[in-house]
Amino acid sequence: MGRDLPQRDFTDEDRERFRARLRASLGLLDGLLTSPGFGAGEPTLGAELEMFLVTRDGVPVPRNEEVRRAAADPRLVLEVNRYNLEANLTPVPLRPVPSTHPTLPTNATVQLQ
Repeated sequence: MGRDLPQRDFTDEDRERFRARLRASLGLLDGLLTSPGFGAGEPTLGAELEMFLVTRDGVPVPRNEEVRRAAADPRLVLEVNRYNLEANLTPVPLRPVPSTHPTLPTNATVQLQ
């Protein structure tokens, strides 16, 4: 995702390598989903927030590493290119109503010089 692939044609060996990696990843996911205790406890709601860095005029700003350092928040992670970030919001209880939880962030602005 997000990478230019110089290769357009793939061999049977390429496809088999891809299938093997996919099977391995699905096996790991299956292990997580079937592990004791997975899904136990009170239901929570988590979310990702994709953010695009732009000027006031909407021009992309390739400074995501700088923004992440300035924010100093481990929930903020780099994304595919230098123009965007992802915030992995802290899960909140599903009840009574997640959108009214006092710790749910509603907006944020980071000003860079």
